[in-house]
Amino acid sequence: MITETSIILSGLNAAILASLIYVYAQNYQQLNSKFSLGLLVFASILLLENILAFYFSWTMMGLYAEKVARQGLILRTLESASLIILGYITWRN
Repeated sequence: MITETSIILSGLNAAILASLIYVYAQNYQQLNSKFSLGLLVFASILLLENILAFYFSWTMMGLYAEKVARQGLILRTLESASLIILGYITWRN
């Protein structure tokens, strides 16, 4: 159950990051600023990390010890909360 929840959160994070990448790419095309480019690169790398986390969690679900899976879930939950806040702030304006 812990690993499955972590997989769901990785998918949620990937979806939020994809929407942020869309906004940051549009901003970079319009503004051509280094800050927009930095946000675009950051979100892209974080998206890659979440895709890999999803894959590793899915393929190695039975190999994780419960304590390790719990710690991973805590990290995914904190990341999800952060991305939800960032997404809200980004899409609000």
